[in-house]
Amino acid sequence: MPYMGTPLVPRVLQDSNIYGGGLVNGSSAAVVSYEGSVTRAAQYLEPARISKRVLQTIAPTSTQWQGFGSYQWSDYQRDMVVKAWGSAKAMASAAATSMDNIRPGEAGYQNFLNLAPACKPTKQGTAEFNNCLRIFIAANHIPYTQMFGADPENLPLLTQNFKTLRDKVEVLGAANRENQLLYLTVSSTVTDIIDGVNQCDGGVQAFVMGAVRVKEYHTNPGVYPPDNAWILNFCPPFFQLPRMEDQLDKLGAQGNPSQAQICNLDALDNAAKCILHEWTHLPWVLNTNAPGGPSDTYGYLKAASYQTAASIGPSSLQKMFTNTFGSKNADNYAWMAVSHFVMVKL
Repeated sequence: MPYMGTPLVPRVLQDSNIYGGGLVNGSSAAVVSYEGSVTRAAQYLEPARISKRVLQTIAPTSTQWQGFGSYQWSDYQRDMVVKAWGSAKAMASAAATSMDNIRPGEAGYQNFLNLAPACKPTKQGTAEFNNCLRIFIAANHIPYTQMFGADPENLPLLTQNFKTLRDKVEVLGAANRENQLLYLTVSSTVTDIIDGVNQCDGGVQAFVMGAVRVKEYHTNPGVYPPDNAWILNFCPPFFQLPRMEDQLDKLGAQGNPSQAQICNLDALDNAAKCILHEWTHLPWVLNTNAPGGPSDTYGYLKAASYQTAASIGPSSLQKMFTNTFGSKNADNYAWMAVSHFVMVKL
């Protein structure tokens, strides 16, 4: 169960403009700092830096903080989500930009053709063209190679998908969003009315869900999001994840972190990666792992091994596998974004 104690700072967050429609823009730079004593629960959440961190508690653009029964947001929890949200936006933007750099029409690819005797300009779409483009991608975009097998044929599709991930998350008028806010909830118990399963069971960190499917909204009295809105709920394990800003500080303090540290992506799991993963599930973003698609496949090694295994076989097999799995699985996008972002930053 997440920390639900008394906040340590003035009760700014209870003002109506924080909980109300003023959150649609979500662009205020207002911050809240810890003052006064630190409770034992807060020390447990952040023992080393609780007295120094400046809390950012304004909800992101087109979202709204939403309590869930007896569960209410603490300032620490809001700050963790806001900062992870910002890091996820930075990762999505960097990943989208990086995809343009490996297109066959870019200068880098032309330089590659000039230096690679075995690769000569050929008609786009031929086996020779795809093989040379794959070699170029593998040498120049390790994260894409890790998570999408350096797939040359689906490069346009995946480039567009990363741009959609960058551009659509906070757009209130996006297709399939129905002009509804995304409600940010915090609870350890959210039951799917269809299958009766608590969506936080099994160590789940966070999940998105149509509000109409939340059983508690139908059975308990209260003021809830509209049925056609979506919620992003944060379960207790989310608040035990590392913060990306702390991970980068730690790696940066080493001066020259080893390649093994950077490439061992499972060790770089963090709150921002979790949020980016969930964004891809939203129906106005990429609608990954939707009914009829692949089941949610978690973990860097598992997602990468599924995709890269297909790159060993014929090009047609890889193209098909990217279409049916890699391009539809949330963790492939999330881990590629983490890998690229960390490599660029360090």
